[in-house]
Amino acid sequence: MSGTATTGPENPLKTYNAAELQQIESAETAYNNAIDAFKNAEARGESKERVNELRDLARSKEEELRSLQDLCD
Repeated sequence: MSGTATTGPENPLKTYNAAELQQIESAETAYNNAIDAFKNAEARGESKERVNELRDLARSKEEELRSLQDLCD
């Protein structure tokens, strides 16, 4: 059976160098902090505008993280 091996963040065929790992870890931390801020604001019952603002921030951090992971592939 033949197939094409692909690499990526979920595939152990890809190994990241130290600089890539540091960038990805930093982006993951920023994303996790944004998610936590969004969830906390939602739980505290903050204004809908503030919750939406934090949700948008979390989404942008997720996009940054994904693009960085793709760039490092």
